[in-house]
Amino acid sequence: MKQSFFFLAFMLLTVFGYSQLLPSASTAATKPNIIKNGTIYYTLNVESEDPQAKMLNNSTFEYAFSGKDSKIAGLVLGGLFSGNMIVDGVANNGLALMSVMGQKKAIRMTPADITKAQNSAANMNSVKITPIAGTQKVAGYSCKKVMITDPNNPNTQTIVYVCNNIAPESGGMVDEMMKKINGFPLGFEVISNGNKIKILATEVSTKMPKKADFKQVVPDGYEETTMEKLREEFGGAAGE
Repeated sequence: MKQSFFFLAFMLLTVFGYSQLLPSASTAATKPNIIKNGTIYYTLNVESEDPQAKMLNNSTFEYAFSGKDSKIAGLVLGGLFSGNMIVDGVANNGLALMSVMGQKKAIRMTPADITKAQNSAANMNSVKITPIAGTQKVAGYSCKKVMITDPNNPNTQTIVYVCNNIAPESGGMVDEMMKKINGFPLGFEVISNGNKIKILATEVSTKMPKKADFKQVVPDGYEETTMEKLREEFGGAAGE
């Protein structure tokens, strides 16, 4: 069970950071100013009959960006899992920190790691993109909607809400994704086998993040590892 929680939480942060199934779209937001520095706060909720899936309700994420720096942070499973992913867009390197039920892992990300993740996020060859009529207000911004379906995974549909008034100088892990959608995602709805996962922005703050928030320092008590070793260690937990 402990490994299952770690694997689930790790995958949540990874999926949120890489956002692999996002389409090309444009928006007409109600707020005219272009935001280049700030923090976006998201909440995740699940509609499901599965009690374990419901444990993810009220998980929170933050996406902070300033200049070439970006950071994704998350609290999942009532705080049992916490994670940070920091990317320096100038050096093109990063640091991921994850803490789950006493297990603390740190992964230093090389330029090759980040390039691989960005290329994966840009792979849209197999999905079908269908615009949806109407707009959705998310965190005070009006976003257009699109439906994404993947012929290799026909039981899953993804709705994305995109705003073009948020334009980080460097999006880190989501750079390639932002190029594809010509804007910034303020919400996701993933529908699969009768379950629905919603990740929606609740607030867009234009307050300048602190430079210290983007320092790539491994705290005391964290074990440094690699993405490959982490997958080897916890990959089998997905089926438990």
